Parts: sequence; structure tokens; C-alpha cells
Amino acid sequence: MITNPVLPEFEIGTLIGNFIGLFIIIAGIMVLIYLVWGGVEWISSAGDKAAIEGARNRITNALIGLGIVVAAWAIMTLTSDFFGLNFPNLPIPSLSGDRVSETKTSKENCRKNCLAGSKSALEQNQCLTACK
Repeated sequence: MITNPVLPEFEIGTLIGNFIGLFIIIAGIMVLIYLVWGGVEWISSAGDKAAIEGARNRITNALIGLGIVVAAWAIMTLTSDFFGLNFPNLPIPSLSGDRVSETKTSKENCRKNCLAGSKSALEQNQCLTACK
């Protein structure tokens, strides 16, 4: 595998996980904006029934959106706990057919081997440096 020394290792699973997190944050911000917008419309309606109804619908839709965002977050959290997934770093197979990149797996194994056993702190640090 050829690696770029300038850019970090790119994985599509990390990209998808980051988009999921970004989507939930943006959706939460949008819910807040719609709630404030509906509140301002309600206050400025001056007793107009149609304006109050429009503001009430906007607030209702914002609360429904909040419920959807919270449900999506809860499903994502429960799924990650139940199946052991790490959404910011999803293990998605590459086009070459590897399930997880071999270098990442070997680095993780190297780190585990360095931390296992009764080595001194200096030996562990040297071993971890060699794993990079």
C-alpha cells in the first residue's frame, strides 16, 4: 500500500461517521432556529388568527424535528453499543476487498503487545514509538 506522507490515512468509514455527526449537529441547530422563528412569529402576530396558526405549526414542526433528531441519535448510540460499532471510525471495506486495512490492524496489535506484560515505562515507550 502506498501512503501519502503529507496527508493522514484516509478511510471512507471515518468520512461517513463524521458526516453523520455533522448532520445531527446541523439538525439540532436548525431545530433551535425554527423554534425561535416560530416564537417570534407568535409574539409578533398581534392576535391575527392566521399568523398564530402559522407560528404554532412552525413550533410543532420544530418539535417533531427535534424528536426525529433525538431518535436518530438514540438509534445510532444503541446500535453502536449493541453491535460494537464506532460511528466516527466505521470499519467499511475498501475497494481492494480488505475488511479493515492491514496496517491499522497491525499497528493496533503492536500497541497491545507493547502494553501487555511487565515491561518498564521506558521499554513501553520505545516499543510504542517503534509501532508508528
